[in-house]
Amino acid sequence: MLHSNTKSPSVGKTSLITQYIDKKFSNQYKATIGADFFTKQEVFDDRLVTMQIWDTAGQERFQSLGVAFYRGADCCVLVYDVSMTSTFKTLDSWRNEFLVQSSPRNPEKFPFIVIGNKCDLDNRAISENRARQWCQANGNLPYFECSAKENTNVELAFEHIIRVAIDEESAVSFFHKISDYFCLIRRHLAVRLLLVVFFLITHLRYIIREAFCSPVRLLLIGKCFLDVWTSDISSQN
Repeated sequence: MLHSNTKSPSVGKTSLITQYIDKKFSNQYKATIGADFFTKQEVFDDRLVTMQIWDTAGQERFQSLGVAFYRGADCCVLVYDVSMTSTFKTLDSWRNEFLVQSSPRNPEKFPFIVIGNKCDLDNRAISENRARQWCQANGNLPYFECSAKENTNVELAFEHIIRVAIDEESAVSFFHKISDYFCLIRRHLAVRLLLVVFFLITHLRYIIREAFCSPVRLLLIGKCFLDVWTSDISSQN
């Protein structure tokens, strides 16, 4: 089960998802209210993968809802419109907000993917080189230029999303297995320690007697033998 989140208003997030899932595109714009939820199953590397895609609203008034959808995500997709500079400039704030709200185990290595949508438009404001420089400066993030309208690189971008999400899910699963293993070891050690303490408490008086009384007994017995032996010699003389 994989999760991804998409960002920024009116950049074509829903159109990208619809193109990927249904191979459809609509020119009618409808703002996302809160968040929309999509699922798609793919056979990837001989493995059936169920993608859960959360299409989050980009409007500022819905940002407080983010924490409910960010937690547990395996990948975050940052989408901007190549023809709108303002959407590109918000990538930093969206990325930081996601990390704060989701609290991933390893924030520095959490997988982000950047998509520059509407690359089919002639009036682009952000060059591909500028976008790639930003991605490189922010952890060498994967970057794709897509067109939901023309279905350009949409499949390629989502295939990469699946791959990095699977890697993230596997890493988290491995971390949990290691943690469970060490917890099991600690529990076994705690049980063994309790058994040792119980044994010491129940057998303490026997241990003390064996530790301190036995040598004394041997000494007394040895002295008795010595007394008897010297007495016999004296009587013979």
